[in-house]
Amino acid sequence: MPSKSILVAIGEKGSRKTSILKRLGIALFGSEYNVRPLPSKSEDFDTLVTNSHFVVFDNADTKREWLNDKLALVATGQTIEKRKLYTDNESVKLPTKTYLALTSRTPGFARDDVSDRLIGIYLIRVEDYIPEDEVMIDVIDNRNEIMTYIIYELQKILQTFEITKGRKYRTKFRIADFAVFGLRIFDALGKKEEFETILEKVCEAQKAFAVEEDSLVYVLKIFAKKQTQPYKMSGFELHKNLLQIANEDNFDIPEFRTKYKSVKSLTRRIANIKGNISNDVKITIYKERANQKSYKIEIMDKEFELPPTTESTFANGMEKAQNMTKTSLDNKGGKNE
Repeated sequence: MPSKSILVAIGEKGSRKTSILKRLGIALFGSEYNVRPLPSKSEDFDTLVTNSHFVVFDNADTKREWLNDKLALVATGQTIEKRKLYTDNESVKLPTKTYLALTSRTPGFARDDVSDRLIGIYLIRVEDYIPEDEVMIDVIDNRNEIMTYIIYELQKILQTFEITKGRKYRTKFRIADFAVFGLRIFDALGKKEEFETILEKVCEAQKAFAVEEDSLVYVLKIFAKKQTQPYKMSGFELHKNLLQIANEDNFDIPEFRTKYKSVKSLTRRIANIKGNISNDVKITIYKERANQKSYKIEIMDKEFELPPTTESTFANGMEKAQNMTKTSLDNKGGKNE
């Protein structure tokens, strides 16, 4: 496949993220296979993805400035060009032939164009643990049977490709090569709609992943909910309104204030993720004169409720304090006081 999906195992510690992907590697490549820590330098990343068929980067939680760009490069099947050693003006092109997987608790690679290329496996902490050596030995001892099953299934897949030769497929899944591969198999088996449903669910998970840690969605929902009537506004006005919400005492969202200091940073992010958050808020962008744009925000999540306002919190606190004072005075016989 020219383009490839990236597999991501996400879960809290103790959810066996590493173990699952390591077992997959051992099943395919033998007992010497192992996962690797995420490199600190992009050059080391390049070396691994151009020399291995399957790489698992373990605990990819530390933010690397270059990681999102590199993941997008691998997913789209681009080549990495470098200057040839001991030359001044010669280069070598290295194909990224690897299939890539990562494990993470708090992913630092949720850029919207990258999330569209991920297939996430969400894991929960296990209750009872089996020794790691025992788990791995089980895979190694049964590897012949596992590979025999895989080769047998591959023969059936080759047959489906003969059946579907010449058929055209369309998909909304970003990595179309992967989607069409699956659609051809399921189509030949008479289960095309089943795989389309799977792809739709993966797309929804990708949208959620892209904005999972972004306070912008929450602030947009508050703003949309507080509006009496949606209306068009400039990027400057939208930034001002959202910043005002983030600064309110009863919301107080410092992450938003830090991340979206300028109008440009806000409007660029909105343009990138508006499709990902369409179930939460509807964002309509209008082209105005002189390359200017205006925005209209509408709430789509009808179950979203505004948090308590400062006024109601203050009023409830005052009423409670007054009742406590009255009770104290009554107990002391000091009603006149």
